[in-house]
Amino acid sequence: MEIRLIGIKKAPFTLCLLAMTAHAEISQERMTHCANVGTTYQLAADLRNSHASPQQALNSISGFGSKDAGMTIEFKKKVINQVYFDPRFTYAGGHALYQQMFNLCAYPEGIYKPLK
Repeated sequence: MEIRLIGIKKAPFTLCLLAMTAHAEISQERMTHCANVGTTYQLAADLRNSHASPQQALNSISGFGSKDAGMTIEFKKKVINQVYFDPRFTYAGGHALYQQMFNLCAYPEGIYKPLK
């Protein structure tokens, strides 16, 4: 099992991801992108849980991430709308939401395969 430590430098707080990869390898660039995706969802949920309006949430995360890395304003609006208005996200938040969104991004086919 390989363990990688990635620091997210543009987050409004210091966030370190400890990614344990005993499965399919992904590139460093993809891992960083997926960490940004997970962080965006986590930030939106944290803001929702602190009773910030969707517009306040957008203002707070608008400077996070690079447009080149897919962190466009359209993507951030999509995330905020999902987190605030999609019932599947009602109780989602914190590191668990971060990890779920990271895994969906990094491993769209799933991490594990069913036993045969």
